[in-house]
Amino acid sequence: MSEHSHDHEHEHEHGDGHVHPHPHPHVRAPEAVHGPSPAASVILELSEHVGALIIDAKAELTGVEIEISRAGAEIRTHSMVRERITVPTRQYSAVYPSLEEGEYTIWHESGDPAGKVTVQGGQVARFALTG
Repeated sequence: MSEHSHDHEHEHEHGDGHVHPHPHPHVRAPEAVHGPSPAASVILELSEHVGALIIDAKAELTGVEIEISRAGAEIRTHSMVRERITVPTRQYSAVYPSLEEGEYTIWHESGDPAGKVTVQGGQVARFALTG
């Protein structure tokens, strides 16, 4: 689990009818690590221009959030690596059930790029996260 912190401003009224901005640290609470995910527990939202991504990872990454970003964009989204109960073996993966088609960068926890993957509408892309 990890905790994220950054400063941002909130506006507060001080009873005198004036609103004043004040910086406050914002701390995101640690996210709970969920248990194993049973088969068919994730619904993929595929359409003509929307695909999905599954990032396969090592068991040691269970509970770690893997960030991705669309090529050329600064905004990142994340998904937690969870144990997936599948037949005949268990898998460990982060699932992104609904992504606009395009090229995405997968990011290591260190902030370095781990690789790129292309998501196509109506399809499920896979990426094996190593190291």
